[in-house]
Order: sequence, then C-alpha cells, then structure tokens
Amino acid sequence: MKSLKFYCSASSRVTSGCRTQKRSRSSNTCCACQQQQQTAADRQQQGISRRDLALAAPAMLLLGSAGRAVALEAALEAEAAAAPSPAAAAASSSSSSLPSADLQLFIDNDYQLQVPSNYTYLETPIPRVERGPQPERSPVLGRFEAPNGQPGLITILTRRAQAFKQTLLQVTDISQLGDPVAVAQLVLPRGSTLLATATQQVPQPPKETPLGLVDIPPQNYFLFEFTTTTGLHVAMAAAAKKGSVVICGASTTAQQWPQAGPVLSKAVKSFRLRSQQALAAL
Repeated sequence: MKSLKFYCSASSRVTSGCRTQKRSRSSNTCCACQQQQQTAADRQQQGISRRDLALAAPAMLLLGSAGRAVALEAALEAEAAAAPSPAAAAASSSSSSLPSADLQLFIDNDYQLQVPSNYTYLETPIPRVERGPQPERSPVLGRFEAPNGQPGLITILTRRAQAFKQTLLQVTDISQLGDPVAVAQLVLPRGSTLLATATQQVPQPPKETPLGLVDIPPQNYFLFEFTTTTGLHVAMAAAAKKGSVVICGASTTAQQWPQAGPVLSKAVKSFRLRSQQALAAL
C-alpha cells in the first residue's frame, strides 16, 4: 500500500501514514503522537507516592550539572511536590503530625545530629550512581521524614566544594568560601528569600603529631533560615571538611513553620561533622 506523508504538529516533523497510522481529522497530529500525549496525561493523573519521591530524589540530584545548590534544590523540590495543598495541610495539622520536642541523638560515620523522636529514618538504601568509569557516591547521606505522611523533611547532603566555588586550596572550613551571606548565595536554591544567618564555632580537640599536640582552630558552621518559591520554610546548616561541603536542611510548609520551626531549627543547630578522632574513640 502506498503510504501518505503529512506534517504532524505534535512532533513538528513530516511523518508517514497508512491504515494503522493516520492523521486525526480534528487536528494535525498523527495517531502515534496522540497516543504518547494520552499516556503522559495518564501518568500525571496517577500521581506518585511520598516514598517514591523521596527515593527518586537521589537520582534527580545527579542529573544536573555542577552548579548552584543542585542537590539541595532537588531535595526541596521533591519535598514541595510531596506536600499537600495548604487547605489539606491545615485540616490535618494535629499535634501528632508536628515534630516531637523530644530529640534523639543520631550518629553516622560522617555526621551526627539530634532528630525529633517521631521522625522516621528512611532505611531503604540509596543506590550508588554509576556514571562514567568510576562509580559516584550518592550526595544524600541521610533522610528523615515527618510522621503520618505530613510535610516535614530533614536531609543531609554532601557535595564537592569545587562545585560551588573554585579554590586553589582544599576547603577544610566553610569560611574559606566566604562570609555567611556570600555562602548563602552559593548554596541556597534559586529564588530563595534569606531571612537570617548565624555562625557557630565549635572547638576541636588537639591533634597528636610526632612533635606533640597541635591546636586545631574551631570549626565554623553557617546557619541559614530562608523560604523557597515552592512555599517551604527551611532551616539549614552548612560546614566543610576535606574538600566537601556538607549540608543539613530541615523543611516544612510555611503554614506549619510557626509550630514546627523551633524544633526543626534546634535539630539543625545540633548538626556536627564527625572527625577521625571521634571515630577512633568509639
């Protein structure tokens, strides 16, 4: 059978048609493109669960090029997509959905922090991302979610300092990237509104060397509070170690922040990087 050629407006190209693939009488769209559009619409109507968003976020994090806070921005977008509408959030705002004031210490090899006792650690292992000749470690070090499927997320991320700012020396302290305002411009998601900054200086134990003990300068932690264009209110801490920036962010909706904010901010302020001396003491 002789095929006919016509212009498909959906794919912006000339396609061939026969008895199994014809142009729609009501539009310049071939049947194949119409089927693809219908499939995409069905996927949007089906939706995605909160856990699917949380587990899919690590794969989304590495899709972007090295730029301005790609990891944190992707995590916040996943939280915003999982959050219910303001009306639904207000209807379900009960005391059980807020972070508990009872904080429990969580210790990892790379960091430690105090987490609300009713927050759940996502135990599903986050896979390593195979890209290029050498496998890359996932930027997500840990993730804790609010109870009852309510909006609220604590995420710990890591990223090479060179992805934020090119430096000649290895970054061992966050202050090497600038003051808190300058660092905020590097690590905050695009379009964020910075509300407050602060600095914590944590004393470090002396280091043993063949020549004796050497005093180590205090380690700086930059604290930020900001809102995003997706309606989230975020408390965040940033520190650096061995050429990497480690970020701890706690977010919830703007409607829940007046009740949840003090506890989430306290959890973020408890965030600490773990040193080799601390690991050896275990």
